[in-house]
Amino acid sequence: MDLRWATNATDTDLQNTKYRHEINALSARLKGVNPEDLNDEEIRVYRRNIRLRNGALLVLSLMLLTSIGTTIMALDAQKKSQASAIEAKKQQQFAEANAAEARKNLADRIEQERQKERLNFDKYVSNGDVYIGSFDYKFALREYQKADSILIKFPDDSKLLEKNEALLQKINNATIRIRYQQ
Repeated sequence: MDLRWATNATDTDLQNTKYRHEINALSARLKGVNPEDLNDEEIRVYRRNIRLRNGALLVLSLMLLTSIGTTIMALDAQKKSQASAIEAKKQQQFAEANAAEARKNLADRIEQERQKERLNFDKYVSNGDVYIGSFDYKFALREYQKADSILIKFPDDSKLLEKNEALLQKINNATIRIRYQQ
């Protein structure tokens, strides 16, 4: 093998065809094969490496596309969940407003019921007083007891509680008079 022609570093590079041919001939003699077979092996290895590189690039590209697609889907899901959260907040506020309105309506109805029962209380006490005036103590006691049942329904009504002591006095008087009549 004569390499006297190689005068600089670029001449001894495998990219140089003359140098490559000389190295290939030396390797073939050392391995005991034909130089063309050695070239074929190198070509096969080169092609295999190209296929491996291309396969790896394909797999990486598919992974990149998958991650991009997954990211897009995740961002879409995030937007949908944020929209759902906003909608849920609006519905919650609407429900709270309706609940507040319902509580107000309920309080109004309870107050109306109390007003009605206060009027009934006064009516029963007045009827009882009329019966007392006509000496019909049993009917008077029934009317007073009706008024007392209203007090039981609304034990926290301050306007009715003010009249409680007077009502109890009237019930006691009617009970005593019934006993004297018998």
